[in-house]
Amino acid sequence: MVTALQNTGLSFFVVPASEALGVGRGSFTIYYSLMAVLGAVSAPILGRFVGKHGVHPILIFSGVWTCIGFLGFSYCSHLWSFYLIAVLIGGTAAIAVGLVANTILQQSYDSAHVSKLLGIVMAGSGVGGVCISMWLPNLLLDYGWRMGYRLIGLIWLVLCVLAMLLLGRTKTNVAKAETTEEQLFGMTREEAVRSPKLYIIIVECFILAVSCGMLQHMPSLLGEAGIQATRIGTLMSLMTAALALGKIAQSFLYSKIGVQRGGVITILLFIISMLLFACTNAVYPALVAAAIGLGTYTTLMPLLTRQVFGNYDFPSIWGILQAAGSVGLFLGAPSWGLIYDLSGSYSIALLGTSALLVLCIVIHLYVANTKKVKKAQAE
Repeated sequence: MVTALQNTGLSFFVVPASEALGVGRGSFTIYYSLMAVLGAVSAPILGRFVGKHGVHPILIFSGVWTCIGFLGFSYCSHLWSFYLIAVLIGGTAAIAVGLVANTILQQSYDSAHVSKLLGIVMAGSGVGGVCISMWLPNLLLDYGWRMGYRLIGLIWLVLCVLAMLLLGRTKTNVAKAETTEEQLFGMTREEAVRSPKLYIIIVECFILAVSCGMLQHMPSLLGEAGIQATRIGTLMSLMTAALALGKIAQSFLYSKIGVQRGGVITILLFIISMLLFACTNAVYPALVAAAIGLGTYTTLMPLLTRQVFGNYDFPSIWGILQAAGSVGLFLGAPSWGLIYDLSGSYSIALLGTSALLVLCIVIHLYVANTKKVKKAQAE
């Protein structure tokens, strides 16, 4: 649910904040992209830190520092100040929370269970998105976008503290000396870096993340489709509810037919959503397909990483792949905004992203065709 504050929540600030500052949507969303690129820089470092020290220090630091950053956004009067704060908090926001969640799952459960549990856990962002979409648009109208940033920051801190309390003193299997060979298997980070498939998966992560830049412009995209402003919040709630259910459905799909075939189906639905938005007025089917497609990166890619490289050094390897995803977000969100500013329409971005996702399917078919990696030797 914490990641929904950044991914879904910040999308509602694009129009009111950019208009208040007197800047274009493309220029304004660069601050979101800066958060993403700083996440790209920090992800490999965070991955190695979690591998040595566990998830607790990262979680509490993310809660406090990110909260301070969002409070800072509420006092910004110039575009450069948004950029500065984004740089300061980018490495501690959603990228850190996502790494924590995936590490706990991948190093605490076997493959059969993690395929089902991952979708349920990641559905939390969809549930959070529903809640945010229900009250945030009205709050921004009544109290302004500055108050919205303050409230999001406080909620971020509260959720991270609650997560700390729920975890208690529970440790993941990052302390390899305390785990068995059956629990941890696969490659080390050094072995993965020497594998060509790591770099091919980096491309797949990048494409999916660029495509997910669509989410930051979803309210604007619905407005361009002729949807009244009063209904956009409701539709965003429905889409994020479908996103939560879609992630759960994806997890069961992957457990039943495998990561390779299941991944092709979900990416294909993502393509269909793009084409429906670009070429038709079928907004509701497009929203449902987009809800499933937008969840593909967070559910499919961790499972693919585990299938190809194992979970022995998962935090470090996933940190590298998260960096690729962050770069994709860095380029994706402002590119969508820039295309709109130049052409007055999102159609070019929708069609271009569809073509990239076709390439993503080809890549996925290759890298997911992997034999089970060997067991790791106990240290």
